Amino acid sequence: MFGLEMLLLLFLGSEAAYRVHIAQDLIETEVSQVQYDPRPSFRLFGYPHTPWRFDPNEGWVYTETWISGEVKDGAFDQFRVERPVNQYGTIGEIETLYENAEVKILVFGSSYTPVEITNLFQKRLSKKLDKTVCALTFTRGSTGLLAFMDMARVRAERFEPDMILIAFSTTCLRINRRAYVNHRSREHFWRFYMSVVYSDDVHPRTHVVHNTHPRTTVITDLATPQWGEEMLAARAAGDEKRLREDPVIRAMIEEYHDIQIEDATPLISRRFWLNRRPFLLSRLVGADPLVGIDILEKKFSGGDLGLKTNDYSADPSFLESIEYLNANNIPFYFVHIPNLPEAEAGTGIDYKSIGSGPAPWDDTIEKSIENVSGGEIIYLAEYYEPRALADPLKLFAGERDWHPSKAGQSAQADALVNLYMRQLR
Repeated sequence: MFGLEMLLLLFLGSEAAYRVHIAQDLIETEVSQVQYDPRPSFRLFGYPHTPWRFDPNEGWVYTETWISGEVKDGAFDQFRVERPVNQYGTIGEIETLYENAEVKILVFGSSYTPVEITNLFQKRLSKKLDKTVCALTFTRGSTGLLAFMDMARVRAERFEPDMILIAFSTTCLRINRRAYVNHRSREHFWRFYMSVVYSDDVHPRTHVVHNTHPRTTVITDLATPQWGEEMLAARAAGDEKRLREDPVIRAMIEEYHDIQIEDATPLISRRFWLNRRPFLLSRLVGADPLVGIDILEKKFSGGDLGLKTNDYSADPSFLESIEYLNANNIPFYFVHIPNLPEAEAGTGIDYKSIGSGPAPWDDTIEKSIENVSGGEIIYLAEYYEPRALADPLKLFAGERDWHPSKAGQSAQADALVNLYMRQLR
């Protein structure tokens, strides 16, 4: 009996070891395809002074000081220390103090409604009303409607506005919530992960390392202001050796390479480990033990950051935000910011203009928002001055870049004034 138990334990141990061997061989095969690049290009940030921080209660928040730079072709290239965050926790200079304003408006939007627009809006609206207006804008690039409402719920309680504008573009409708995490990778280094899971517990099934070429991000506390000044001085002096062989630069290049390896490392399927078929026995009789088994599991990816549903009523946090605003009698309005094709059309949402979204990618999203909020979406294109829409291309940075130009910022501000005067006042 004892001998049989020993044989069974020996077999189980050998089976486990064989599976580990298969998995390790597969991982090494994939990783071996990553070529070491001694002269990579990437952006760098000094920890903890990265631009982004995610608070599960408030959504996106900015750190007060940003330390950033660039490594180009394996050499130091740029370094900056910035303090762009104002006293209200958002980016941009505030021209009117919120606490002193007679009309207080909060704006939640993306990079399509930057602070330059809301500053113009408040200045022109103040003149129309003969009152002091502050339109305090909380804008975040690459952010969707769900995150806007998360932020609105918390900041409405803090700022007690007279009105909230949820300024969303069509692009915002296909973006899910996004948690941005700085997770320690080794001594002096952190990695930038994205996820829809609000957790620092980084895992390939829930988080993806930010590695979109050529914007790979290296984060280290070795990139201090003093180090940056020394490197800028070396660049000014033409010290190529220092720019390439500085220990911090070499350490960052090693971290860059480790990021490429992590990005390429496959995720072994759970079925591979839990399958009851004896792999070792199959191999001993000459059969392929892996036939019919999903060896690799799909890792979390940038595509998983997209919105998967058109039904906003299924999102408890979205409902909670709307219920809070309604219960506290805070007027809020969903305002659609037009892109170039939509400005050319003069109204509505052109879903085809930005490709695919959650299926079915049509006006079911609009209906869902209106059913949950109890109000109709406002299409800002209908409030633009006719002279502005006479040449829509001038309102944008380019045919493919639909961020507002200087003319577009002015036109959007005028449209917001028209909206307020005609409908919201």
